[in-house]
Amino acid sequence: MSSSRLRLSRIGSTLENRLPVRYGGILITMSEKALHDLLTTKKWRIFLILVVITSIFLAGCYPVTRSKGVVRDPQGQSVANATVKIAGKSAKPEELKTQPDGTFDFGDIEIISHQDPIEIELTVEKEGFNKFSKQLAFNVDNRDEIILQRSAR
Repeated sequence: MSSSRLRLSRIGSTLENRLPVRYGGILITMSEKALHDLLTTKKWRIFLILVVITSIFLAGCYPVTRSKGVVRDPQGQSVANATVKIAGKSAKPEELKTQPDGTFDFGDIEIISHQDPIEIELTVEKEGFNKFSKQLAFNVDNRDEIILQRSAR
C-alpha cells in the first residue's frame, strides 16, 4: 500500500493500520479490522436479501405439472381400480388405482429432469381393457377423461 493511503496511528500501545473510507460523502479513517467487519456485515446482509428475493421469485416461477381425471368405459360407466401410472425420463414414476367413481389425482408430479424434450407419460391399465397411453403436457394442469376400450379377448 502506498504511504498516502495508509496512516499509522498509535492506539494504546499498538500500531494499527488506518484506511480512508468515504461514507455518505464524508471521508473518515478506520482500522482494517473495523472496515473488514463493516464490509463483512454489509455483504452478509446483501447476500441474505438476495437469497430471500431469489427464493420468492423461484417459488412463484417453478413450473408445476399436475394430472387428474376420470376413467370410463365406452358406455360411460366408471372404471374402478384401474392402474394409472406416471412415467417417462422427466418424471418420478408413480402409480395409483382409480377410485370407485373412476377418478384419479396425482397432484403435483415430481419432475426429475428438465432436459428437452420433457417427457411425461400417463398410462392406464385394467384387465379386460386395452392399455391407454398418452404424453402429458409440461407445466400444465392436465385433466383427462379417459375412455378405455374393451379388449377383444
